[in-house]
Amino acid sequence: MIRQFGGVIESRALDFYGGAAYIVYAAITVNLPHFAISGFGLELPWKGSVRWLDEPFEIDGSPKMYRFGGKYDPAFEKDEVLNHLADVERILSPGKSIEGALLAVGEEPITEQFPHGAMIPAFLIVYDQFGRPYRSPIKLWSDRSKRYLTKPRVEKRRRLLDCPDPKPEVIKKQL
Repeated sequence: MIRQFGGVIESRALDFYGGAAYIVYAAITVNLPHFAISGFGLELPWKGSVRWLDEPFEIDGSPKMYRFGGKYDPAFEKDEVLNHLADVERILSPGKSIEGALLAVGEEPITEQFPHGAMIPAFLIVYDQFGRPYRSPIKLWSDRSKRYLTKPRVEKRRRLLDCPDPKPEVIKKQL
């Protein structure tokens, strides 16, 4: 059983560097024997796929935090997030409930049909260890407040052979 929880604006889709970031607060209760979560999915009303954030690494002894990538973006402590619980070897017993945030990013932006503050209908999917999907309808609040965020500009680096050395005759003439 999958249930969305929290306030109206807690589960949301954010404009994020030319794409979108997703925060979904969900409670998952196991009602089947020998159930393991192999992955998560998010179906949106527009085309495009999402990538679930990977488990954070511990760096310099600082606490493990999930981050979307930017310096000022929301950060979540590991014990608040469900992403890392997708593990086919982690069998959950019937009646066991887990709850927290699921965090993902997508390359496709939120479509224009969902202005700031609109509710976006979607489906959260939990896949079991056999790849069977369990879908539940959810709603995401459209957060367009940081729409100015664009993908960081990366200058294209020249490769060594893109600019050939000048011919010896040209160098002699310049001297």
